Amino acid sequence: MEKLLEGFAQHYPGRKKAAIVSQWSMNYMSVCLPACLIPVIAINQSAPIWRQSTAFIQRNAQPKALQFLEGMQPISAQSRHQYYHDLLDNHLGALFPVLAKVGKVNERMLWSNCAVIWDNLFLRVQAYPEFIPAAQDAMNWWYQAELAERKLRLNCFLSLVDSPVPEVREKLPLRSHCCLHYKLHDEIKGEPDVLCESCPKLHRQTLDQQIAYIKYIYED
Repeated sequence: MEKLLEGFAQHYPGRKKAAIVSQWSMNYMSVCLPACLIPVIAINQSAPIWRQSTAFIQRNAQPKALQFLEGMQPISAQSRHQYYHDLLDNHLGALFPVLAKVGKVNERMLWSNCAVIWDNLFLRVQAYPEFIPAAQDAMNWWYQAELAERKLRLNCFLSLVDSPVPEVREKLPLRSHCCLHYKLHDEIKGEPDVLCESCPKLHRQTLDQQIAYIKYIYED
């Protein structure tokens, strides 16, 4: 992991390790979560990567894909919640302590990263009418689930709040911990920090600033 992250850090020379590790975790989950979850709700197939052979494909230390070496397995709608639980608890729950140690970051920040990727994934999936029930079920599960082995309530890492721009998005996700992404960019005088719609730093700004920045994000 240290060797891989050293290579990834070359994309962000001179930046703090905590921000680099946080960004790598989001890049990895942006590959891992869709790969493991979309087949479940789309074709009732699963890939329990915490117990089967899986190849992690990267290019220039950037996460690119997962290859399920043992193929996929049928999964019933009744088994989805346990699958979600095991993916988080047995796979990401084992990865995050390693990342936290290497990057000297709080594991809770990594779980907050996971929450935002999860929210964004299932928000996008709801663009397809046939997947809306399964996507809503996955989001409802997140806000009710507890990883008892790790004593974590998942809803502690993300909450939905009223958006100041409801015509853009009615509710916005508010994460518990900033991902430090803004620390990967140089400060530019007169320009705002590079934030996301779920960043606690953004939600602490004035209403006018929030409205302007959220419109900027979505227009971009």
